[in-house]
Amino acid sequence: MPPCVAFAREPLTDALWDEALPLLVSHWQEVGHDEPLRPSLTRYGQLEAHGVLRVYTARVALAMLHDRSVVDLLVGYAMFTVIPSLNTGLLEAQQAAIYVRPESRGAHGSAFIAYCEQELFSEGVELVYQTTTDAKDFGPLLERKGYRSAGHVWVKQRPSDVRAGLDGVTDRLQLAVV
Repeated sequence: MPPCVAFAREPLTDALWDEALPLLVSHWQEVGHDEPLRPSLTRYGQLEAHGVLRVYTARVALAMLHDRSVVDLLVGYAMFTVIPSLNTGLLEAQQAAIYVRPESRGAHGSAFIAYCEQELFSEGVELVYQTTTDAKDFGPLLERKGYRSAGHVWVKQRPSDVRAGLDGVTDRLQLAVV
């Protein structure tokens, strides 16, 4: 029997970042991103402060203490941005990241996706967009859960000779949330 799991929406605190960063590193390595991982904790915080970011967690209970508090382990996270569509006006949730530890996916992955959907729909979201990568395509799972493919995302990186001329520019850019 799989261990007891609890799903929740949590605020993006420093303590949660401390727990999530090792998972984020594993996630980054697993999907094979070419760029180094440099999450902007400040920008994530700004998105949350403006009511745009939703953070969901999956935790497995490890033990119950004498005071009935639970010692748990973060086994998954999901982050979505929630904004009205520029084209339809419908409230949309765009997955920014979703990850469940490999050893917990079979037992909890599908239920975690369902929990995130339920939470988003309960606050009035009309469309939930999930993103998969070529390295870790969980599209078949999403299809079984009622999702349909809405296209493909293609990426092209700026050539290194152009990037070299822009040193420091990105450091000065600030996120403006309207």
